[in-house]
Amino acid sequence: MNTTNIYLVRHGEYKSMGIMAGRLPGFELSGNGINQIKKTADFLKNKGITHIYSSPLLRTRQTANIIKQDLDLSFLSFSKYIIEIKSSLDGYLRSTLLKTNFDFYSDHYRKNGDETMDQISNRMFTFINKVKNKHRGKNVIAVSHGDPIMIVRAVILKLPLVLNSIRDPENPFMKCGEMFKVTIDSSDKFTIQKSFTLD
Repeated sequence: MNTTNIYLVRHGEYKSMGIMAGRLPGFELSGNGINQIKKTADFLKNKGITHIYSSPLLRTRQTANIIKQDLDLSFLSFSKYIIEIKSSLDGYLRSTLLKTNFDFYSDHYRKNGDETMDQISNRMFTFINKVKNKHRGKNVIAVSHGDPIMIVRAVILKLPLVLNSIRDPENPFMKCGEMFKVTIDSSDKFTIQKSFTLD
């Protein structure tokens, strides 16, 4: 039985949620964010988790460390493959970005050097394939960020890589602390499902 499960967890709520933190330094978890991740960790108990990975940003490191401690895991590794998107809109007010539906990807808002959805997909699946090969048949956690995880979902569901595929009102954007489970079977078939939701 070589089924591999990768739980893609979005970090907890962070302080100053009114700002697009992006890859800026700082932005630690809020008290509510810590409570969110405690609930996330409770869900992950008894899932047979063997390893946890995290984006190197502070909010994801803190999230991963809470889960690691609550699950009594021995191994925590960091990967730049699962970091937040690279965008020149870091530091903008979220209220301003809301008017664009958080469109970091169209030519109208992107600047040279900003990541495309394809680039984000490529690095996320580089990470997923590395985990699949290294931890075949195991259950692994990866603490990442909203857009990269939603892009993984879109690719596995064979949706076009356009904004509406990750910001579809009928499939709400994942909240902080929520997760999707990517399952890879013995024939390398990928499936994905929302496995934990915070109400």
